[in-house]
Amino acid sequence: MKTVGELDDGERPLTVGEIASYRANSKSAAFDSGNLINAISNSVSSADVFKSISDIVDKIGSTETESEIIGKKSGNKITEGL
Repeated sequence: MKTVGELDDGERPLTVGEIASYRANSKSAAFDSGNLINAISNSVSSADVFKSISDIVDKIGSTETESEIIGKKSGNKITEGL
């Protein structure tokens, strides 16, 4: 099994489903020392990635520090304009 960095042009990484199917249908993979199991257990679904990105985007501008910085910048612009 290749890592993503070892893939040749035109090759793509296997999906978790493809890895699980390979392990289920291959005698040699069924007794794998753990590489396939680790690949499956360490995988992240696209739904998890989307949720993480959405959570981060939702928090933009909501922290106290960011609000204070924006408030100070706005206050300075108002003061400079007077």
